[in-house]
Amino acid sequence: MVITVSRRWLYKWSRTSGTRNPAEELEQHDTVARIRWLISKLPSLQQTIIRMKDVEGYELAEIAEITGTQVEAVRVNLSRARKKINLHMIEELLERYFEGETSAAEEKQIRAFFASGEVPEHLAAYAPLFAYFDEEIERDAEAQVGEPDSGPESVSVPFRSANRK
Repeated sequence: MVITVSRRWLYKWSRTSGTRNPAEELEQHDTVARIRWLISKLPSLQQTIIRMKDVEGYELAEIAEITGTQVEAVRVNLSRARKKINLHMIEELLERYFEGETSAAEEKQIRAFFASGEVPEHLAAYAPLFAYFDEEIERDAEAQVGEPDSGPESVSVPFRSANRK
């Protein structure tokens, strides 16, 4: 899971904000504010690179030219910046998860993070827990495939002609 705040996404969000309910708008606003705050905590070069790439839409070669670095250095710094932001967002989700305040979609993000295999050492203790949840979800899905369709049963109704009394 990589959290990317692009200029196009921010524009789209601002254009569609009238169609969301107030709670969704507030949550989206909070997420954007948290990401901006996290960007401000990055080292200066990483801040510049992630803003230029993910917010302003510059290409890697343009960023390298502007910052006076190699394209590979831009790529590495961008990757590190995204990982730091992503890790912090996962840590926040974990806190909310253990407080019982996450949605099903957020829990899916957490499970995907732990299934990715790129779990930092300080979070590795949680990996078996979320692996277990994934196994249970798979078992439930397999069990449902084997069950007969639980939809409404067809009922035969005798046809009655309109001319018949």
